[in-house]
Amino acid sequence: MPHAFLIVEDDPLTARSLARRLGCLGKTTVAATLAAGRAACRVGPDAGASRWSGAIVDVNLPDGSGIELAVELRSLDPPVPTLVLTGQVDREVINEAQVVGAEFALKPPDEASLIAFASRALASPGPEHSDDRALLTRTVRRYSLTARETAVLAQALLGVDRDVSARALGMSEGTIKTHIAAILRKTGEQTMRAVVGVLRKEPVTESGRAARQGKGR
Repeated sequence: MPHAFLIVEDDPLTARSLARRLGCLGKTTVAATLAAGRAACRVGPDAGASRWSGAIVDVNLPDGSGIELAVELRSLDPPVPTLVLTGQVDREVINEAQVVGAEFALKPPDEASLIAFASRALASPGPEHSDDRALLTRTVRRYSLTARETAVLAQALLGVDRDVSARALGMSEGTIKTHIAAILRKTGEQTMRAVVGVLRKEPVTESGRAARQGKGR
């Protein structure tokens, strides 16, 4: 299912920068006012997605506070993962963001932080990812994956490209390749796409693995 991010930011340069950075993960829609953001919140994305995957909202908008929109986004079912941006440290804003379950960041957010938020947003509970956390837990136990191998596999389950994963996880591409090689060795698959395909199609069990190995003989 396509991913869609809502960006509510009145500064054109900042909005374009955010849209460009998130463009590698999904379709982006930009709104410059609270009213436009609310309209987009009600209508939903037009990228073939059934819901917003995540939202980034500036606090100071021309016609009101972005916190109001954050509250609305977090009140949807399921709640939309929301990152609240502000240009200054404001105790009240931080507390308000925390109360509604939104994340908070100072402007401008660095690329690694932004991609990390987007990755967490895509991994949040929803129709297309409701089983991913349980699936990941079973896989970690079945193949004795390390913490970093688990993080790399989680990115693969989200469909995130290797270079984007490297930025999100704070690793070099060489390190990512090393962890991928370890995952492939432990699972007995040839590619990460194959690993993801196998995990999504059948339960991670000893009998399931043995059956697949038998078919390959």
